[in-house]
Amino acid sequence: MVSLANRSNEAALAVRPVADLAGYGAVFSPDSATVAYLKITPSPELNAAAAVVGRAPAAERALRRAMLNNRLAATSTIALRDLASGRETAIAVENLAKASLVMGPGGAVFFSGAEAAAGAPQQIYRASDARAASAITSGAGDKTPVLVNAS
Repeated sequence: MVSLANRSNEAALAVRPVADLAGYGAVFSPDSATVAYLKITPSPELNAAAAVVGRAPAAERALRRAMLNNRLAATSTIALRDLASGRETAIAVENLAKASLVMGPGGAVFFSGAEAAAGAPQQIYRASDARAASAITSGAGDKTPVLVNAS
């Protein structure tokens, strides 16, 4: 992750590393002080699934990659990283495949989640480091958070 900061006396942007994240889907909080992302914890199962993608014939590669992505969504952890201190906090999310993070005010994280084993439609969940994930939508059809009003 990099910072694109405009130096006050120059017309150019200064690019500098801010953090290395072991995951994907990073999003900033409305005040840009925190980043939420899906943290990957390496495991023999994930390593084996990644190796299968690499060895798969071209005709099977998309299916194998989708299977790996599903496994990553089910096993990843939502992490909050304070960019000033580098401190990370995990958000409690049980038995959900997670995707499409959006940060709102007060440290709230909204995301698409579906029961990993059930194949139920994705619902929108809300969670924070002080509040376990809870569904805020229900019903048929997959739902994805797109934008949160920052106020």
